[in-house]
Amino acid sequence: MWARVDPGYAPIDWQLDFKSGHRWREDAWHLDIAFGDRPGVDVKVPWELARMQHLPQLAWAYGLAAAGAPGFEPAQRYAREVRNQVLDFIACNPPGYGVNWRCTMDVAIRVRVPIATRGEARGVKVDAGILEIIMREVEVECLPGDIPERIEIDVTDLGLHGAIRVSDLRMSEKVKVLDGPDQIIVHVVSVKEEVAPTVAAAPVEGEAAAPAAPAEPEVLKKGKKEEEPAE
Repeated sequence: MWARVDPGYAPIDWQLDFKSGHRWREDAWHLDIAFGDRPGVDVKVPWELARMQHLPQLAWAYGLAAAGAPGFEPAQRYAREVRNQVLDFIACNPPGYGVNWRCTMDVAIRVRVPIATRGEARGVKVDAGILEIIMREVEVECLPGDIPERIEIDVTDLGLHGAIRVSDLRMSEKVKVLDGPDQIIVHVVSVKEEVAPTVAAAPVEGEAAAPAAPAEPEVLKKGKKEEEPAE
């Protein structure tokens, strides 16, 4: 990462409280870092710096310089400074390490992760049901380094009318599922029988139409049609 930084760039110490002079270690796991236990030391100093709220000012300066406004450095100098600072932060703050990952507001991100099924459901194989997938992804909250590529669900033991819900997912302690626990992800349903539509006979002209007698639904079945008896 450092190979992409311009020569002569002055690195920023992202772990330093420059007001008190206290510095946290960049190679420490964020959950092992203590703060608030030393008088005069303010962890919010590096936190605010790491939010990079000053970068829009550099972008604004770049726009004014590119437009020829007086009193500015060459526009590309502001553009290179933004690029170098972003690369600097990435190199010095690997996911999960350093004091800047200790801030709960900046630690977790929310993403949607795809769901993949594995195996053949018992309700499909034995009972001739249909496996219906309701949710193809779920929303999770976790550190960037803990984002799962996908969530696999084994449906082998899923019987007819059985369902797997969000609450049934077995996730790592580092990953929190945000969807409702009662939401159905996948279930096995039975195949519905197809009913043939009944067509009413057209009334003779001049005669009132007789009320149609209720007809029993005709269920389509496979097999050879019975022959009518000879007269």
